[in-house]
Amino acid sequence: MILKNYRLPLLLLAGMLIGLIVGSIAEPYSWGHDFLTSWVKPIGQIFLNLLFTVLVPLVFASVASAVARFESTGRLGPLFGYMMLVFTITGTIASLLMLTVLSWWHVGGNMLPLTTQTLPEPASMSDQIVNALTVNDFWELLSRKAMLPLIIFSALFGLAIQQLGHQAAYIRQWLFDLNAVMMKLVDLVMWIAPLGLMAWFAYLRGTYGSDLMLTLGRSVAVFFVVSAVYYGVFFSGYVWWAAGIQGLRRFWRCIVPPSLVAFGSGSSIAAIPLNLEAARLIGVPRSIRELVIPIGATIHMDGSCLSAISKIALLSTVYGFQLHTPGGWATALGIALLSSIVMSGIPGGGKVGELLIISLFGFPIEGLILINALGDLVDSPATAVNSVGDSVACMMVTRLDQGAHWLPAEQGAID
Repeated sequence: MILKNYRLPLLLLAGMLIGLIVGSIAEPYSWGHDFLTSWVKPIGQIFLNLLFTVLVPLVFASVASAVARFESTGRLGPLFGYMMLVFTITGTIASLLMLTVLSWWHVGGNMLPLTTQTLPEPASMSDQIVNALTVNDFWELLSRKAMLPLIIFSALFGLAIQQLGHQAAYIRQWLFDLNAVMMKLVDLVMWIAPLGLMAWFAYLRGTYGSDLMLTLGRSVAVFFVVSAVYYGVFFSGYVWWAAGIQGLRRFWRCIVPPSLVAFGSGSSIAAIPLNLEAARLIGVPRSIRELVIPIGATIHMDGSCLSAISKIALLSTVYGFQLHTPGGWATALGIALLSSIVMSGIPGGGKVGELLIISLFGFPIEGLILINALGDLVDSPATAVNSVGDSVACMMVTRLDQGAHWLPAEQGAID
């Protein structure tokens, strides 16, 4: 099962390792630099360019179609409000935890220079907000440098289609078909991803030495430690607040099966049935568990918050960006919440989140390779945290909705 579900990540990892070996072999020789620069790097650049040209239409189609599909949430009332409150609070806590750890547990030193450019005079805060959210010409949306304006435009486009209903049925179906085509196109491009990563990592290893790879390895190690602490300690704290010590005992008796399925399959969706059964055994009412868990599987991703912060910190270390400032933390927190609550509900949302990191922080686009590799390496624990967080959210929403004494006396006593 693991081999089937992780075939592509394993191939990507193999490509990275082969590339590191090739780069290590070529580095000591005089001909090595020319070989890596003239023959190996272009293969990786071709893969990157193919991926980059897909991104803008992919973002438009995926965001707009996701909004166009969305049904009105007015009937959900207070439960929906409680749910979104819980999703936001837990995502914020996860992000702040990773930021705090990385503020004193550095993953390495600076290795790569930022792209040389003449920086303009700093704009006023109001101008910075305007420029971050919008562009003044439609054609400027057709650039990966305008990811956030493109996302906003795409969401409004999808909302307009939703509001028109049957009148826009043809455009809606066209948009759904376009999204399917773009996702298939990404699949086709990813067929050459192992070769592209092999070439790119050979070039990086031969050009910049082993420090870059050690930094990536340290980032993975930090993520595993922090995600384990969040899973064990913070989830326990949330559950204790929601249902007391008895709820905590039931939670840990029931949550292991969905945890293992999510970790092994790499899919929060695959764990939905087991999460629903775990919530039933714990005692969460049907009306709450059948609302929160399916929605949470698509838009509640504490593990993705941890991952987003790790990616930002990795690129900040590699390119010498000062992350640990009030502005850096605020931007990182905003991107993490977007990645966990907004982008996770969009097909291809992970890639959109990575583009946001590159765009809003101004990192070189080649950094996408590094954070994509980090994302693949930490996918299993991140998915487990994402999935188990949905059962935790169920219990927290029930506490907000029904008060502190909602837990039934017997395990599994509720239908």
